[in-house]
Amino acid sequence: MASMIVKHFDVVLGSRILSGYAIKGGMPIYKYVSNRLLTLFQNVALNTKLSEFHTGYRAWNRQILEALPILRCSDDFLFDNQNTGASNPFRL
Repeated sequence: MASMIVKHFDVVLGSRILSGYAIKGGMPIYKYVSNRLLTLFQNVALNTKLSEFHTGYRAWNRQILEALPILRCSDDFLFDNQNTGASNPFRL
């Protein structure tokens, strides 16, 4: 992910879903199904095609992080979702 940030992208999201590792890696079925349903809903609502909105594998380049209005962002788990792709209410 770091090499992608350095060379090409502003934001990179990893995906356990695309790799097929979510369930193999120990994700409980109820969490997998919930993740898939929530991701489907968010993709439809936001007209996006992300494989997983709720991934913890995220990286941002320095320019994006420095430009974020940090004081307007949540200080809990919402921060990641507030600052990712189409769901970003602070689009630059």
